[in-house]
Amino acid sequence: MATSSDNSDSTESISVESPLFCDLDTHRAMLQSIIDHSPADIYLKDLEGKYLLVNRNFGKRVGMDPTQVIGKTAHHCFNQEEADQKSANDEVVVKEGAAKQFEEIVTMSDGPHTLLSEKFPVRDEHGVVNAVCGISTDITSRKTYEKKLRQLSSQIQQQGRTLETVLSASPNIVYMFDSQGRFLYANQAGATNFGVRPVDIIGKTWKNLKLSEGVFGPFMADTSRVFKTGKTNRGSMSFPTPDGNQEYAYTLIPIMDVRGRVVNVIAYVNDVTMDREKDRILEEQSRELERSNQELEEFARIASQDLNDPLRKVQRHLNALEDILGAELQGDSKNHLAGAMEGAGRMKVLISDLLEYSRVGLRSEPFRKLKMDELIELVQKDFKLSLQKTGATITVDRLPTVWGNDDRLRQLLQNLISNGILYNDHAEPTIHISVEQRNDRWVFEVKDNGIGIEARDFESVFQIFHRIDRRSENSGTGVGLAICKKIVAQHGGDIWVRSMPGAGTSFFFSMPIRYKGGHQMTIDLFGE
Repeated sequence: MATSSDNSDSTESISVESPLFCDLDTHRAMLQSIIDHSPADIYLKDLEGKYLLVNRNFGKRVGMDPTQVIGKTAHHCFNQEEADQKSANDEVVVKEGAAKQFEEIVTMSDGPHTLLSEKFPVRDEHGVVNAVCGISTDITSRKTYEKKLRQLSSQIQQQGRTLETVLSASPNIVYMFDSQGRFLYANQAGATNFGVRPVDIIGKTWKNLKLSEGVFGPFMADTSRVFKTGKTNRGSMSFPTPDGNQEYAYTLIPIMDVRGRVVNVIAYVNDVTMDREKDRILEEQSRELERSNQELEEFARIASQDLNDPLRKVQRHLNALEDILGAELQGDSKNHLAGAMEGAGRMKVLISDLLEYSRVGLRSEPFRKLKMDELIELVQKDFKLSLQKTGATITVDRLPTVWGNDDRLRQLLQNLISNGILYNDHAEPTIHISVEQRNDRWVFEVKDNGIGIEARDFESVFQIFHRIDRRSENSGTGVGLAICKKIVAQHGGDIWVRSMPGAGTSFFFSMPIRYKGGHQMTIDLFGE
């Protein structure tokens, strides 16, 4: 037994360099490191429901950096119903002053999750509750398992009366084999496939039934592999028929005993002849669409060339006419010539814009991760001369990383900024670009101090050839915002406008935070 002096010696032997003697900030960092490596969600909330501390796992749960959660409430991190549930449970803990256990539901990208939350009060030096601490463990898998066990128990009770009826009525083929390759079971569809009764199959092998070796040989080889490996196997086979081949897809599932040995294999066989035909038709349609897109693009290119050639001739003759008669033209004649040259110039711009509009979304353009901060820097360089000429300024908040096509998003920003400069009566036009997160989307705002837009034009302004400012003949072709709408739609978002005449305009466009392509990619908040 240790004496008191032993305890004293033990205490004195602790070095002052021990982590026990570190300062408060170091203690805080150590605590954060410990809880960050916990597989559970750990969090501390004050009596107003604001988070004082959360661990990394909690941040992942709500899709936010842990530092961004501090100071927020559950209503910033969860939907209304879930946040209300959590707050009510916190109030119970505070009111009763004792630890409580709750099952709480939270919705994540893959659906609802069940958390087993152990919540307990935290008291100050006077014993007064001043915070609530929670440790939540995801028990979704366990709940799912329990639910499946209950369902399985119910099914076992029913299977003796219903299994044969269900399988017999199923249009899908079902077989069961033993390790010798003998049929232990065949439903009605499976027997009909061989032109016999189910009872005629039981106990026989495919060779006894004189089935085609070319068809059933590979199928039974896969079945033998399942017996050896204990792993589900999938494959396909084809039966020749007078009308062509009958295509089947099969899934071979091992049935194991309590020792993990495969005792039987069940085969589910589906007739996929129609599905394969649909796939073939879909592939042909895809090739036809690609060919059609190529033709459409070529048509747009040729049409643009055919329209530009005569227009260039008109411009050339008008320029020649001005060179020859410029000094002699006066009054209306001079105005008519100037108007004709201006009209030809606008027509050239219109053809160019129309061609660009037709190309947006014509082909599947590659997406990648893009830092919007870097993209906007390129756009600002594009407007360098225009900014110097007009005295306009562009200010930008910190922007996130998104998933998209850089050329198209650059074009989108160029068009919106250009509108803010073009439709502006101020001596110093200003453009401000900002972003906020709304649920699962980024919502960008491009705000200017320009002439504004009437509310009746909020919808039609994105229609092709709709011009915002009808007062000016040089106010654009009415194609730019239509292009913006196509680009945003291509990125899975929406675009809209809010404005008042004389009070400036804000164009908003949204983009998904999570991109779902061949796989899902989560974009970091600011690309760090």
